[in-house]
Amino acid sequence: MTPKFTREELNAAARDRLENPPPMEVGPAEPPRPLPGNLATRGELQGPPGKFRVVLVDRFDESDMRLGDFGSAEEAMHAAQARAGHPMLAVLVYDDRGRLIADFPPGK
Repeated sequence: MTPKFTREELNAAARDRLENPPPMEVGPAEPPRPLPGNLATRGELQGPPGKFRVVLVDRFDESDMRLGDFGSAEEAMHAAQARAGHPMLAVLVYDDRGRLIADFPPGK
């Protein structure tokens, strides 16, 4: 048999639970995970002298990879546009001094 409670008893119990919540059980803390390798932190965004570097950045975990180095800005832009549009992938183009010259954000 289910015990019968009045509406007032149920409301009082709910108020008491909100005002005095039970303590949360907390387990041991997990050690922080290392961040994935990153071209920016390794200083590898700039292309070789006279070249343009195309970099792919995963916006989920912020990892990145070099797509390639190209002899002209037009070649680099063409390669970047071919990879652009993925929902979680940004495509960046850098010159040989490490300046960002094009940014293709993740697509929809």
